[in-house]
Amino acid sequence: MASRANTPRAGKRWGRERTSQQADRAGTGPRTESQLSPETAKAWEEAVRLLPEIERWATGKVPRPHAEDIRQNTARKAWETLTKDDAQPPNSVRRWLYRIAVNDYLDHVRGVQKRTEVLVESHDHRTVEPDDHVPDGMRELHEKAGQMAADLDGLLTPRQAQIVILHQAYGFKAAEVAEMLGTTTGNVRGTSSAALASLGTPHKRRTLLYRWGLTDKAPG
Repeated sequence: MASRANTPRAGKRWGRERTSQQADRAGTGPRTESQLSPETAKAWEEAVRLLPEIERWATGKVPRPHAEDIRQNTARKAWETLTKDDAQPPNSVRRWLYRIAVNDYLDHVRGVQKRTEVLVESHDHRTVEPDDHVPDGMRELHEKAGQMAADLDGLLTPRQAQIVILHQAYGFKAAEVAEMLGTTTGNVRGTSSAALASLGTPHKRRTLLYRWGLTDKAPG
């Protein structure tokens, strides 16, 4: 997942001081915008202006916390590219930035899918810890997924648990989960509904749904 990018002016998590520290560790490349060449600085300015558009594009494909993660990764990778010693500004910043975003979107989806596989196959769910450097919204989803995996351990098959976690914890639509897992939307919806309906007694089911934030009604 994302590193909390030390990228100037690309979002509230990124600052000039952290960028300088990162460059100190790398021992090469510009440390702040003021050290960029005029051409590269202009490319970075345009990239920053495009980031909200990148996030809107990503939000059309994945839930918002995932889109925020993709935006943050895109900004970090753009900055890292532009601050190399031999960096040359792209001919089209928009095309270049979208290429970064699309690749990160694909990596992001594969990463979440792999994370859920490990969660449901591991009986020690602490072995998959959320990255400390992801956006808060994404970290909350990782924590929710881990809790859900622990609660479902032994109650569902790994396949059922993975569908439920991707759909209910990570917030992917049934069609998105189906595409990830190579199945149909109807199968995802049916499996998710059947799995949630099979969580033991009605009281236990209500307790789990409330714990996962899938209902506002506290169990009696």
